[in-house]
Amino acid sequence: MVIFIVDMTQDAKYGAVMKLAQYLAENGLKHQWFAEKLGITKFRMSGIITGKKTPTLGEIAEIERLTTGAVTFHDFVSTQQ
Repeated sequence: MVIFIVDMTQDAKYGAVMKLAQYLAENGLKHQWFAEKLGITKFRMSGIITGKKTPTLGEIAEIERLTTGAVTFHDFVSTQQ
């Protein structure tokens, strides 16, 4: 059985949010636009980008879809058996 756990370590969280922030910047995407596409408020998006909020598994999956795999599920989540 595989259990998915959102990795709460500061290093992993920092790496994932930096990767997302970099993707948005490189593609000229505003946080508010991405939040709308993600189906969340701009305040929640700000929290995710700053690392103050941890995205849900559904949000992580949608981030991966919206970034066409540039930011992946595995950037946010570790697997433990």
